[in-house]
Amino acid sequence: MILDIILWLVAIELVGLAAFPICFRVFPFLRDRGYSIAKPFGLLLLAYPSWLLSFVHVLPSTQWSVALLLGAIIAASGVLAYRNAAAMKEFFSRQGKIVIASEIVFLAVFAGWTLYRAHAAAITHTEQPMDFAFLNASVRSFWGQPEDPWLSGSTISYYYFGYWMMATLTNLTGILPSVAYNLSLTLVPAMAATAAFGLVCGLVTSEGAKLRFAFMAGITAVVILVVAGNLEGVLEFMRANGMGGAGFWDWLRIEGIRGAPTPQGDSWWPTENWWWWRATRVIASFDAGNQLTDYTIHEFPAFSYILGDLHPHVMSVPFVLMFVAAAWNFFRAPMPRVWPLDRGSAVSILVLGFMLAGLGFTNMWDLPVFWALLAGMAGLKVISEHGASVRAIVRDALPVALVALAVAVVLLVPYLLKFSSQVSGFGAVGNDASRPLHLFLVWGLFLAAVIPFIIGTFWNTTVREDWARVTVVALAISFVPYVIWSVLYLDKEGSHMTGIIVRLIHILPFAMLISIAVYTATWVARLPKPPAGRIFALALSALGLLLIMGPEMLYVNDSFGGALERMNTVFKFYYQSWIILSVAAGFAAYYWLSMVTKVYEGEAPALEYERPVVAVAAPNPATAGDSGGDNGSTPPAAPVRAGRSGAKTLATVLWGAAFAGLLAMSLYYTPAAAASKGEWANDATLDGLAYIQRFEEPEYNAIEYLRKNAPRGAVILEAVGDDYTPHGRVSASTGIPTVLGWKGHESQWRGSSAPYDGREQDIEIIYRTQDTEEARTLLSKYSVDYVYVGFRETQMYGAEGMVKFARFMDAVFSQGGVTVFRPR
Repeated sequence: MILDIILWLVAIELVGLAAFPICFRVFPFLRDRGYSIAKPFGLLLLAYPSWLLSFVHVLPSTQWSVALLLGAIIAASGVLAYRNAAAMKEFFSRQGKIVIASEIVFLAVFAGWTLYRAHAAAITHTEQPMDFAFLNASVRSFWGQPEDPWLSGSTISYYYFGYWMMATLTNLTGILPSVAYNLSLTLVPAMAATAAFGLVCGLVTSEGAKLRFAFMAGITAVVILVVAGNLEGVLEFMRANGMGGAGFWDWLRIEGIRGAPTPQGDSWWPTENWWWWRATRVIASFDAGNQLTDYTIHEFPAFSYILGDLHPHVMSVPFVLMFVAAAWNFFRAPMPRVWPLDRGSAVSILVLGFMLAGLGFTNMWDLPVFWALLAGMAGLKVISEHGASVRAIVRDALPVALVALAVAVVLLVPYLLKFSSQVSGFGAVGNDASRPLHLFLVWGLFLAAVIPFIIGTFWNTTVREDWARVTVVALAISFVPYVIWSVLYLDKEGSHMTGIIVRLIHILPFAMLISIAVYTATWVARLPKPPAGRIFALALSALGLLLIMGPEMLYVNDSFGGALERMNTVFKFYYQSWIILSVAAGFAAYYWLSMVTKVYEGEAPALEYERPVVAVAAPNPATAGDSGGDNGSTPPAAPVRAGRSGAKTLATVLWGAAFAGLLAMSLYYTPAAAASKGEWANDATLDGLAYIQRFEEPEYNAIEYLRKNAPRGAVILEAVGDDYTPHGRVSASTGIPTVLGWKGHESQWRGSSAPYDGREQDIEIIYRTQDTEEARTLLSKYSVDYVYVGFRETQMYGAEGMVKFARFMDAVFSQGGVTVFRPR
């Protein structure tokens, strides 16, 4: 296990170091020149060419081809490092602290989550088998897109690039996929934490703050992102200790924790099985008959790492933060020109498009959201340079955003050609909506961080002559979703005007906060030398709040309906919001610090705008990461601090106390959940199949035999059963496609059952029939190379039909009631 960990770390560090000289050149306006995002960027640089060259049958996906591509990246980076040797040497001498701090954050988070995964390694529940199946399919892939392990003859119809990236590392290191699965679940939070840390440090130091305060803000963001849970965990602690009466718990109306509590002994965490699951099912509505009418999922990163599902939305987190950091670099850099297109503009747009494609390929939900962030930052750049001119925005900002999107789509075309989706548009949320109490339990910590920050910056703005036009734009951004919802809602059966008014009242606080954030960002952007970090944090705050407010009105039409209609929309948008608002909350922590202590290198500047605040001057691209207020030299000029009233001082103290208190409460969930779910009494292991070896050794040995001996392109037959069961385990654990696996998931991925109609019946005939020729014909129909006969097959189809396989097939593996047959 230790050797695997070391090998995995060496590989990702090598990938990150290989990518850093490229980052150094393409992200000159980042404080750390892209060091904190070099690992995910390097993984993207390595995995996408591996996939594309395999897709066009130029270079197969193997260990040696991945090593060859990594060697090419190292060679290119070596040339860049040689050409920029003096600048890089100067960078490391001046910015060594932030590089070291970034590595400490990475290793600390990696070590913490590795320790947990070593005691929760089993790939056995929820959708882990699906994730493992896709990872194995990506590892086994040789040419083209990976085959669907649960629908032989088809490629994966899902956004699978996250699995491909983790498979790229798996192939490079030669580590078993069952171990790489768990190492991937430790790498993701480590890369995400490092990216968040570097980004927040850059935002804070762009305003001239001392580096130690930037580190404090960065660590705050990291803790919220990868450690904190929501406030439901505190309720679990209360209930486990017998606090509160039946009336209180019934009023909360959270499924699973109603009625009078029963104290659960001396344990510091609840002893109820999987109690921590409820933290992601808080927001729900019930009718008078206690029937569920609105079911939602609202995962957050720490829950995902506890659960251990290696889903696209989980793997995308570091790449989302990588793109947000690139958007921050874009915001500080000179505006690219689409026409005439110069070399610098072309590189900038291509890099943004490449990253955007990586996001969409990893988790398709991310592409429109973070393209909107890019478009918004392009608009703010134009406003900063030309004022609030719609003509200038359309002329300069929109083309850049559209061309970046076009680049992303072009890079995704080979994948999109074979991708099918069940999404069919948008719908209006019905009469159910999230209770304010439930929203607070999920978002209380973030609201305590960003609301005072938004209000505080807005309070210091002044009225300009074009305030009305800017206000209309800000209100449009926040209220257009409500207008769209109103039109769609009135077309729904049972809609009424009272519902329109009630929903307006419901979303009004969020809509006004979003409007204020947009207005303030626009106002600050037009200062003579605007504070870039504050503008960016306001934009992130607005986007994060919009992602919370949006599912209160609109949902994405997919294969779910009825009480589940907005389940996926809440799920995906909330997850994105958690990531974005973690960064904004880290900056808000700095903002609060700046109000109570001296955080700047020179005289502490006031945050009030009695006269324009002067931020860091745009750095020279050659030495941007080492210039201005970013390196601790001359701080930004600022007005003299105005005296603060007693009321303002009290408000500042209350803000800090509320945020600190909610953060402390949010930190209970993760250690308690880890202590509860982890199997701490068992020996540590990172092998996700070790539990099969321990309890079902013959099946484990059969899986190992197939994994080592089955040729590429082989197809296996195993029993078909319900989703979320051990059925499909052999194909999932090897990546060898089976005729049909979890059929419910296949319907979700493909939009209907049409692609697999008839397969389940054919499989039953193959196992049950005693007619050798009938079985042989159906096996040939699906090009089956191996027939697996184990406990599940015998239990489902009976033992009578299994005898026939020995008549025309060889038993290539047989042990303890498990037999694997192969045609003679």
